[in-house]
Amino acid sequence: MGSPNYHSESNDDDLITGAVFSCPVMEKFTQCDRILVDDNVEIYGSNLHYQRSNKSLFGMTMQLTTQAIIICAPNWVGPDDTPEGICFAMDREQPTKQRVIFKYLRETLVRSNRPYESHNLFGFSIAYNHRNNDLLFGLPGFKDFSGAICRFDENLTVEKIKLPEYRKTTTNTYSGYSVAFFPLDESFDVLLVSTPKYLNFKGKIELIDTNSRQVLATFMSKNDTMAEFYGATMLVVDIDGDGQHELLVGAPLYSISSKRREIGRVYVYGNIRQSMIGTRRLYSEQIIISPLKAYGGRFGANLAAVDLNLDRFMGNAPFEDDTGAIYIYYGTYRGLDIDNFKRITPENIGQQNQLGFGFNIWTETDFDSNGYADLVIGTLQRSFVLRSYPIINVNASMIFEPRGINFSDVRHCSGQRNPCFLTTYCIDLSSNRFQFSKHELTFNVIISITDRNLDLKEERVLRKHYNQTIRTKSNRYCSDKQPVRIVLKNKDDIFDIITPIEVQLSIGLQSKQTEEFCPHCP
Repeated sequence: MGSPNYHSESNDDDLITGAVFSCPVMEKFTQCDRILVDDNVEIYGSNLHYQRSNKSLFGMTMQLTTQAIIICAPNWVGPDDTPEGICFAMDREQPTKQRVIFKYLRETLVRSNRPYESHNLFGFSIAYNHRNNDLLFGLPGFKDFSGAICRFDENLTVEKIKLPEYRKTTTNTYSGYSVAFFPLDESFDVLLVSTPKYLNFKGKIELIDTNSRQVLATFMSKNDTMAEFYGATMLVVDIDGDGQHELLVGAPLYSISSKRREIGRVYVYGNIRQSMIGTRRLYSEQIIISPLKAYGGRFGANLAAVDLNLDRFMGNAPFEDDTGAIYIYYGTYRGLDIDNFKRITPENIGQQNQLGFGFNIWTETDFDSNGYADLVIGTLQRSFVLRSYPIINVNASMIFEPRGINFSDVRHCSGQRNPCFLTTYCIDLSSNRFQFSKHELTFNVIISITDRNLDLKEERVLRKHYNQTIRTKSNRYCSDKQPVRIVLKNKDDIFDIITPIEVQLSIGLQSKQTEEFCPHCP
């Protein structure tokens, strides 16, 4: 866990050095170990040695790779008193074991016929390509804050990626504020680079070919507002599970009016791969505005994806209602469901006065090994771990015998004189990771006769509710051995014999009441 403004009172030089801590989440009493980096270690590819600097923001950005944990201090000041930025590769299995320190080499630039060193801010943003083990870094302070990006391969060979020529005269636009890899197909990735202050804060995102460095597509904010900081955050995720990725873009400073400033919104772009074919840009656009429209909430300041069944998209509003909140939206085969979402606040987890709840979100670790990613929610003071229950999909069907009611046929009625019919239900369960054969599930089943379509409300059945409790270790259960017999009144006692009888099936999973969290209880 990163703490970029960490100040140790034991420091002799009284520096705000920042810190990163390794915490054993699954232990009852957590004691975090601070990950320390050594001074006077040679910086890779240079003849310089690392020295701590004040307010370096160490731990502001971190990225997991297959072998290492990349920890960056984007405001680290080098020997020439310029905030170059520096990153550390720590061993993933032993986070306290330091592997290598690296940075982007300074470039001497010319301004007003005078040479000067660039404020790189290397490591301000990071993206990792799992397929090629490449790292993409943003340098938004490069060249009078016009910005730049560079890519490192697994051998730390650096490649500066040249951005379009207009940036020779464009300053203070922050290119590289956010970066990402976008999988255009199964074997080819392109680069995403945000420039949130482009064109008087209008902001834009460029999709850049990895090989030719050509801009394949440009995404920009809507014309209904200015200075929404479009591109402050980006997220690449397959929302609908069709194998084609979507792009989500945060604009946390979006405002509706002077009374509702900085409420924030998120753009969702789809069909990006298809729009690359031909000359027309056919990608779809969807906009999610902060649900509460709270002043200063900054919805979209951070975006994350968590894979439970279909992908869930998580957006935060870290300053909403003075404490912050996170929103969870659900992916469906039709796309993102923006109307149904779950809102989590500090009060929902029994916490008070937690400023900046959702300031950062981590979704890449399954702490209890139940197959479902857990959530780490950061605030300005502390972090919280929200553990995920297994998820089960339930599909049910009903069969009636006979299919139509014959008032003179009482063969299924166990000797009763009243007419009746039998109903059998089947429950099909599915889950990506839950093992049904190892864990018994208990369901409460309720069969109800609602008759909502009757013009004249009358009781046509002798009993309207039937309850059953079933236990199973299988992913399919049918009640054919215990069918429910629904008994009707006699024909002469029923006024409406035309309107069909409506039967409703309700299924509820019975949860186990335990004081401790049960990682295998759906």
